Amino acid sequence: MRAYLGKCLLPDAPHVRRMVLYLGLCLLSNIIMGGEIMNQPNTRRKPEIGLLAVLVAIADTGTVSAAADQLSLSQPAVSHALRRLRDITGDRLFERSGRIMVPTVCAASLVEQARRVIDEANVILRAQTFDPRTGAPVWRISAPEYALWAFGIPLLRALRAINPAARVNFACAGPHTIDDLLASRIDLAFWGDPRDPRLGSQIVLSELCREHYIGVMCRSHPLAARSAANELDLETWLAWDHVMLTTQTPGRSIIDRTLMALGRSRSIGMASSSHRLNLECIKGSTWLLALPSRLMPVVDPDAHITFTLPLDSIGYPYFLMHHRHRGNDPALVFMRKLIGEVCDPTAASQVG
Repeated sequence: MRAYLGKCLLPDAPHVRRMVLYLGLCLLSNIIMGGEIMNQPNTRRKPEIGLLAVLVAIADTGTVSAAADQLSLSQPAVSHALRRLRDITGDRLFERSGRIMVPTVCAASLVEQARRVIDEANVILRAQTFDPRTGAPVWRISAPEYALWAFGIPLLRALRAINPAARVNFACAGPHTIDDLLASRIDLAFWGDPRDPRLGSQIVLSELCREHYIGVMCRSHPLAARSAANELDLETWLAWDHVMLTTQTPGRSIIDRTLMALGRSRSIGMASSSHRLNLECIKGSTWLLALPSRLMPVVDPDAHITFTLPLDSIGYPYFLMHHRHRGNDPALVFMRKLIGEVCDPTAASQVG
């Protein structure tokens, strides 16, 4: 069966896609015929785990033994699968660097496509109904510091109330986030800027909420009394140095774009990539800080004063993004809905 399919479908495909397609057909034909990819019985392995899964596992773990543990296979079975992969592709696939197996250029390209094939096969083979109250499902979500504090903690509480065995593995957000989403290393990602030029047609952005900034200063700041009385004007606010959040997204912040439209700018005394660090830095200082309103719970009321910024309506959208080809995955549909309800507690619909 696989020889026939390969003969019919492979000749016109590019080299790398041809190898991935062949491996995928091996996987699907073995599932259809009820066989094992390794041609040996193994009751522990799920039927969708095959040569592609072995390839990805070795790339992720760096060793045959660790890949075997990850896949619940014996080490000889994984070694046998690697030999078959090398025979099929005509490439070494992995070279040793010390104790770690490093993917070749060919393997690196294969792995990224193999992840997508495995994800799509799992969606096809998985029951199209998903019950979040059963089993121990795991989601991989990329979240910057803001999203962890604003949404991560309430999300975990809501998920635990539905299924104590369910888990979310949060990954640090960074310049790799979009690549991780496209390669299915993560399932979802919180995202702040829809103007990011790295976003492509395969990324779907869903608006979660509208966020706005509040002002924060130390309680000993000379402007404390005026800010508490809501008497702080733009000129006075701009006369003092500010603390700014740095992000991985290129371009100016919404605050600086708003000031630029007014022909004004602020003086930056310090910048960091952490909201919590910025809050600590303004303690005992005369620096001023603009903080997303949903981070109010991390403000220390004994050390800080919050106030309304003297700028008109500085609001911005915040998003959740997913890969387009996984849009109908029942588990991800559930998680996107749950995150939406956590971000909007007034939502009428119930989850679970």
